[in-house]
Parts: sequence; structure tokens; C-alpha cells
Amino acid sequence: MRMDNRGDAGFFEAMAGTMAVCLVMTSFLAFMATEVSNTGQGSVEFDWTVMAGLTVSESGSEWSDDGTEYFVEANRLSGAKVVCSSPGLPIEERTWTCGEETPTTSMVKKVYSLGYGEQSVPTVVEVVLYRR
Repeated sequence: MRMDNRGDAGFFEAMAGTMAVCLVMTSFLAFMATEVSNTGQGSVEFDWTVMAGLTVSESGSEWSDDGTEYFVEANRLSGAKVVCSSPGLPIEERTWTCGEETPTTSMVKKVYSLGYGEQSVPTVVEVVLYRR
């Protein structure tokens, strides 16, 4: 089809151009989706039920955690680091490390309810997982 004297493209040319743009955009999105899905393989999500036994003494100086090392061994990780802090409370910040640090890491941070004496206090828990 030819253009008319006014320089307007016909219906067929407009549809062909639109279909070409849609085809290119669809292939780009498919490529990006494939790349994103490939980078997430092998990652381990932290199981927050491990932190169920996390408590702190009344003085705020003694913390107890018995599930982190088990989680590292069960998921075949190189190591882990857990940092707990309760801003605004007289509780010392505590850091646990088990295993060895590697450059391949994933980190998650969550506000967790921590047993402090007979009450529960909000605590910021940061977990860094070191993969092999």
C-alpha cells in the first residue's frame, strides 16, 4: 500500500509497525525473565522458626540461641551471622557467628518479638547467610 498525498500511513502500515514493537518488547521481557529466574537458583531462605528459642535475660547481658548452627548445617551453608538489637531498651546488641564468611551472601532483616523476662519486646534481627 502506498501513502496518500497527505503523508499519512495506511491502516496496514500502522498495524505492521505496532506488531513489530510488540514483538520486540515481548522478546525483551522473555529474556529478562529468564535472566532473573536463573540468578535466584541455589538461594536459601532463612527459616524464622529457628529463632523461636531466642531469649534474653532480665539484665540484658545474656542471650541464648541454639538453632542457628543447626540451620547452617542442615542447609549446607558456609556460615551465618545473626545480629540482634533492641533500640530504646537496656539490652546489649548481640552478634552470633558460626562457620566461615564467604563473599557470596544473602541478608534479611526483620522485627522479631523477643522474650525478655515475662514480656515480649520488639527486636531487630539481621541474618546474613554465607553460601558456599
